[in-house]
Amino acid sequence: MIALEIEALALHYPAITRTQPESRIVVRNWIEDLEGWPADIISEACRQWRNSSERFFPTPGQLKAKAQDILDHRRALGRRAVEFLQIIEDAA
Repeated sequence: MIALEIEALALHYPAITRTQPESRIVVRNWIEDLEGWPADIISEACRQWRNSSERFFPTPGQLKAKAQDILDHRRALGRRAVEFLQIIEDAA
């Protein structure tokens, strides 16, 4: 899933000519670099990158920084939901 998202993102930027073995190395590196990240977070980071003013394909670190912002926001929403449920429970 993540490899497909990265491949789709790459289609939006100028192509770099690589040999087949070079392409396999790049794909392997991207998969390794993004290992452990939720696919939906990476997908959203790719969507946000495409819709930004960035003119070039991101590095794994740039995409992970964007993904971290998304993950932090998701966690904050989760904490708020738990706090809200606790308030409701305390009021009952």
